[in-house]
Amino acid sequence: MFQWGQRTIGPAPVGAAGLATVPTGAEVWVDAVNGSDATGTLGDRNAPYATIQAAVTAYAAVGGTYALHVGPGLYAEDVVIPVLADASSLDVIGHGATLRSLTVTPSTLAESMWLDITGLDLGTIGPQTVSPLNILGDLGNATVSFRDGTITPATNAIDAITIAAAGAGTTSLVLEHGSAGDPSHTVTPSTGLALGKGSVVANDFNFYGTAVAGIDITGASVLDLAGGGVEGSGAGIGAIATAAAGTVTAQGTAFVVDAAGTGPLISGAGAATVTLGAVRYARANGTGQINVPNATVVYGFVEVDDGAALTVTAALQLDSPVRAATVTAAAVTVGGVPVLPYVVTAVQTMLADYNASIGELVRVDPSGITGFAVLLPTAVGNAGQSVTVWEDVGDLNIITVGVQVGGELINGAATQNISGAYNQATFVSNGVGWRMAPAA
Repeated sequence: MFQWGQRTIGPAPVGAAGLATVPTGAEVWVDAVNGSDATGTLGDRNAPYATIQAAVTAYAAVGGTYALHVGPGLYAEDVVIPVLADASSLDVIGHGATLRSLTVTPSTLAESMWLDITGLDLGTIGPQTVSPLNILGDLGNATVSFRDGTITPATNAIDAITIAAAGAGTTSLVLEHGSAGDPSHTVTPSTGLALGKGSVVANDFNFYGTAVAGIDITGASVLDLAGGGVEGSGAGIGAIATAAAGTVTAQGTAFVVDAAGTGPLISGAGAATVTLGAVRYARANGTGQINVPNATVVYGFVEVDDGAALTVTAALQLDSPVRAATVTAAAVTVGGVPVLPYVVTAVQTMLADYNASIGELVRVDPSGITGFAVLLPTAVGNAGQSVTVWEDVGDLNIITVGVQVGGELINGAATQNISGAYNQATFVSNGVGWRMAPAA
């Protein structure tokens, strides 16, 4: 039997050093306490290496599919994964281990290389000269995954994760259940992810920036966020900065900016296309912004804390309402219908009839309703324009919607009802009356 930090050996074949060998197949072991780079052996659990680099170098000489187990301890190493043969696969599994940095070397051969890192913390050990996770240029179509760990820079001006833009290959980075960056905001300036190329998929992963954005997109790339959060810190700093063409998709993600609340959710001159769904933009005060030149598609909902404004310097396509004080964009489309301006009301407590305006999102608290209604403007002269009414507080009372001008109907009736917590409906003018289109 083998245990980290000690050897307890039962009957087994005896090797040249007089120690029992424990064959394990395609595995290699690293033990900072008992390992030896001189006697370390691939496939022998009882012959661990002392350093991760020695184990990686031994593996690279044979290639194939291997699991590398790293025992507990601090490894003040700057490990480099060398050029690997095509179809190589290396699983790096940390058992309470922290490594200063891991660099993946360029390789045009690694068309199907897979590097999987699980349970290994990167960074926190200084001084650092490269990012704790440093993915260099051309990697063919390689995939790197990191899960169940933290990536924390320990030296100022060092980003947590860097993916270089050089080379013709496309790297895929998969991040799950962890964080990148310095959540204490003491290492400056550093970002959680400096994305120069390739694609990044992050699931339940948090990114922290200090004096810069939480994620900095510097090259054509694809960023897909699910859950987790992105935080920028510093005066005027946003959550994500983009300086290059690409796409950003976020679903169920929280975005946090500096305490002054002046930073945008997404900023920069890059021609990024942004799709947001069920996201929250948290800031202390100031004006919320999504500042990108291409179309932004919002589905589910986007909530801007403290009722601040949402500003989009591009065309904005909405499938569902946005919870914000106001929404400003170059052009707004709601459910495929052009709407400009798009006005968001403060929450209406319905102590009297409320007269809605064209292009308005009417936020309603129906808990105190006693016979009052939201009244749509005249449909005449407003063909194709719309008004959205949204139950905003989770109350189950019915919201009645009518028309300010007598004789104009909604779906053939004088009034229509909206019922159910957080339910909504969009009313579109056909020039003579209104059509009610409940949200899916």
